[in-house]
Amino acid sequence: MTAPFQWMKQIASHLGGTHNPMVLTWPADITDRGAIREQFTHVNDLAPKILELAGIAQPDTVEGVAPLPMDGTCLAYSFADPEAPERHETQYFEVNGHRSIYHRGWMASAHHGGVSWTVGRPGTPRLFEDDEWELYELRSDLSQVHDLVQQEPERLAELTALVTEHAERVGILPLHDARVSRTPMPNLVEDRTSFTFHAGTVGIPESQAPRMVGRSWHLRAVLDVGEGTAQGAVASMGGRAAGWALWLARTAGLC
Repeated sequence: MTAPFQWMKQIASHLGGTHNPMVLTWPADITDRGAIREQFTHVNDLAPKILELAGIAQPDTVEGVAPLPMDGTCLAYSFADPEAPERHETQYFEVNGHRSIYHRGWMASAHHGGVSWTVGRPGTPRLFEDDEWELYELRSDLSQVHDLVQQEPERLAELTALVTEHAERVGILPLHDARVSRTPMPNLVEDRTSFTFHAGTVGIPESQAPRMVGRSWHLRAVLDVGEGTAQGAVASMGGRAAGWALWLARTAGLC
């Protein structure tokens, strides 16, 4: 799904790592069926769109915490008018040091070396200052073929200044390449001998699950299925080749 764009997933410097198709249907309000809209939009536009169309304001607090302001723009303005002026004018992208910025039809792109599948492998740090910026006019060159850095140095300077501004605004700075070094997660389970999982626990990362290989262990589960009947998996770990599961046969009441 990246063709004809450069690069692929996790390479946020070019559209191959960020550009995706979206099909939207709303028979009650969209009459221009099968049409295409060219205005720039981003995934952060979806929540503002849903709230606006539903007539719901963003809540002031969520479970006692004040949320950050919405960072997107409702894209419903384009439904009725394919020529409507673009409202989402600027968008910053960054993954593992690969970064880019879209601004009013232009995109500045800085590839930070390597490919997406090297994520997590130690390597030699590459200075962000050594990355080379490219510049593309997307309205006539969506697949980013013609680099206009030499022809438009002032525009590139404008866009790279926006990169710093928006990276600081959304908390990306200082830049960090996780392919070179990751902050190690503490092992919270290696030395523990007792675990309690309360109601509502759907799943936990296997790396943080109790260690069951190489030592004896037992599992106790207390279930309340009420007055009806119930059956199914209570707990499981591993896969088809090597794993275990605690299965509840059809029963009623407390067991």
